[in-house]
Amino acid sequence: MLAEVIRGSGYRYAENLVYGLGALVDRDMWVLDKVSRYGIEGVVGRLVERSLETFLSFTGYTMYLAFAWTSATAAVLGLVKEFRETNRDTLAAWCRKYAEKVENHIDTLDLLLDDEVYGDLAELKIIKK
Repeated sequence: MLAEVIRGSGYRYAENLVYGLGALVDRDMWVLDKVSRYGIEGVVGRLVERSLETFLSFTGYTMYLAFAWTSATAAVLGLVKEFRETNRDTLAAWCRKYAEKVENHIDTLDLLLDDEVYGDLAELKIIKK
C-alpha cells in the first residue's frame, strides 16, 4: 500500500523509494528468519566471529538506507513542508544505492550464518576462519 502511495505521488524518482522500501522490508524479514532459526545470540555471535567488518558494514548501510528513505519519503508525501528538491532527489538516489548494498550484504551474511556453507568456504580457503 505504501509503495502505491509513493508511486501515486508522481515523484519522478519514486521507484528509488519503492526499491528502498522493499530492501528495508526484505532486511526485516531476513532478520526475523535468522533470529527465529538461530536466536539473537546465535546470529550475532556467528557474524561477529566470522566477519565483524561485514556485519558492521551491513548495519551501517541499513542505518543510511533508513535515514535516506525516511527523509526523502517524508518530503515526497508532504510530511515536511520545507526542503530543497536537490536534497530530496539526492536522498532518493542514495536510497537505491544503499538498498543495493543492504541486499548484497544479506546475501553475504546468509553464507556466513550457514555453518555448512561457511565450513566449505573455509575448507576451500575462500574465507579465513
